Amino acid sequence: HIFEASSVAAGTKYLIRASYLEIYNESIRDLLGKDVKATLYLKEYADKGVQVPNLSWHQCTSVVECERLMDRGN
Repeated sequence: HIFEASSVAAGTKYLIRASYLEIYNESIRDLLGKDVKATLYLKEYADKGVQVPNLSWHQCTSVVECERLMDRGN
């Protein structure tokens, strides 16, 4: 697990963030955002690759927090 690896890396700090989106009928929705019905779009950047602007990101410090986010998005 990523949380186990980050906890044993002495002298290094990690920031672990998660997002949760749905792609259905070519529409993208942020399942953890303030407005889950709002349609988001893919955008390709030459230097950063493909991203979803305005997608919400949530900091996680444990597997339990990630599971809670998934439950909230379902």
